[in-house]
Amino acid sequence: MNLGTAANFGVLAGSTVTNTGPTVVNGDVGLSPGTAVTGFPPGTVSGTIHAADAVAAQAQIDLTAAYNDAASRGPAALVAGDLGGQTLTPGVYQSGSSLGITGTVTLDGQGDPNAVFIIQMGSTLTTASNSRVRLINRAQAANVFWQVGSSATLGTNSIFVGNILALTSITVTTGVKIFGRALARNGAVTLDTNIIRSTAGEPTNIDGFPYLYDQTGTGGGPKVWVIGHHGYTPMTAPKIFCTDAATQVPCPDKNGTKAFPMPLNTQPLPLDTDTPGDVATTEVPQFVPDPSGTRIFYPVVTRTPFPGFPGGSVGAGCVDLQNQLNCAYTPLAALTNTAGQSNVNGLAGFVAVGTNLYGTTTSGRELCMSTATLTPCPGQPFATNTPPNDDRAGLGPTDFIGSKAAIGGRVYTASNGPDPSTTTVTHAPALTCFDPATNAPCAGWGVKVLTTASDAYVATAVFPDYDAGGTVVGVCTVTGKRTTQQPTVNCYDFSGNVVTPPPGLAGMFPAGGTGSVIFPPTNLTVGGDVRSYLPFYTQDNVYPGNTLCYDWTVQAACPGFPPVDGHPSVNGGDTHDYGYAGTAACLYGTGDRRFLFTVDTVTGAAEC
Repeated sequence: MNLGTAANFGVLAGSTVTNTGPTVVNGDVGLSPGTAVTGFPPGTVSGTIHAADAVAAQAQIDLTAAYNDAASRGPAALVAGDLGGQTLTPGVYQSGSSLGITGTVTLDGQGDPNAVFIIQMGSTLTTASNSRVRLINRAQAANVFWQVGSSATLGTNSIFVGNILALTSITVTTGVKIFGRALARNGAVTLDTNIIRSTAGEPTNIDGFPYLYDQTGTGGGPKVWVIGHHGYTPMTAPKIFCTDAATQVPCPDKNGTKAFPMPLNTQPLPLDTDTPGDVATTEVPQFVPDPSGTRIFYPVVTRTPFPGFPGGSVGAGCVDLQNQLNCAYTPLAALTNTAGQSNVNGLAGFVAVGTNLYGTTTSGRELCMSTATLTPCPGQPFATNTPPNDDRAGLGPTDFIGSKAAIGGRVYTASNGPDPSTTTVTHAPALTCFDPATNAPCAGWGVKVLTTASDAYVATAVFPDYDAGGTVVGVCTVTGKRTTQQPTVNCYDFSGNVVTPPPGLAGMFPAGGTGSVIFPPTNLTVGGDVRSYLPFYTQDNVYPGNTLCYDWTVQAACPGFPPVDGHPSVNGGDTHDYGYAGTAACLYGTGDRRFLFTVDTVTGAAEC
């Protein structure tokens, strides 16, 4: 199907375009031959409004051609009545009269990102409130076409996917999200507090990890902040992005001078300052909120000199999310670059125990800072038994390959170091325990070798092990594989004894893709059950980006949640999930492909 120039429009109508409320349209808004486009503002349009001009007239010509093309496609499978509860595979579907959607209709791409769905109807399309069109198995919104013989009405708070090609009018009621287009040939398009995007997901222009913050005051509400990662990324590159969770558009700059993403700095400056950034981050930039709740700390590598650290340092960066400010930076260890020794090239972290945050250097030392006073803990960095990784001279700044978790008042750290070209003492992926009460390795724990398999990739997920009652009883890790084998799951009790992983946890991770990556999960209580949502992808893109869900309360994969849940409407499913932040109702995810997207925590649907 070819929409021609109509593909540039999120909304196109024949008689009028009317909007109420803060609707967001991604793309152009067009009208021809009518002239009245109202309601922008308060609605916003990322493109251009074309009212009765040559551009809109041509788009209507192209829409008519696409409409006639869609109506003539065949052979068609016959459908009737309500599509809710049905799963449709690629092809053409036809109803001689009206169609409705109550609940969820699923469009299954069967693994083909080019799969096309054409749904023809002789008269109306009506969706119920809170209904949903869901894509699975790499189906894409751009390839879904609803050819409506008269008018379409989308019920309140519904989620609709695909291109509506209506002969007459389209009414989009309050709270509807359309991932596609609303294109009406002859009549009106009526909007009311909607989001209309050609695809789900919002480009962030950085690959990183999310943090959810509920901003107060003017322009308040939930905001999703993303901080980019990788210690080797140029320090001057933009590394922080903010989006409004309600409207899925970038947050406005407090000073109105720049657009996200913006650089990060060690100096206490507004994010939109003209001073270039001087901050690199790390492989898994785990965030710790400060006691006020308005700021977060994140791990920093910088070459900027500070007193006592003339050659650069690693430490705790700070962002004031409420006021869009870089706050104070606290150096914790000097960067080093000495051949023949274990060097500080980067760090892992952070996690919090009480009011202190903890990170680990590439040389295996434990860093500590008081979030209350913004000062290093006395005596830090502390000696640990954490094996070094990426600590050879000449690499810095670079990543600490591993992650951390604070569980039961202790700090658990995964460290990967099998590569002799980057690590001074090569070792298998390992897990260690640090006790803040003694500022020393946990008594009796030692170094836990996670796997000696030659195809071990990275162990970047460390998380609590819960019993069925929701009590934390130990710690688990997941180690990816370079081959197509399933990742390895290890669990330990608090005494350091090996324990069998809970039923179904190890089997939840799929085989078949090479270079499997699992980052730390987001743990939430959903419907009374404790759940972990784990990001998963493989470097060969057999699994291009997926959410796995484990329910600790039932000790099994989450009931009702797809076993390997992708995000096909976001960049064709190619998301390479890194992590999630969110509530019991909705997860906000980010990944390597520089998109921000949402996941329904109950159904796994690709849009909340």
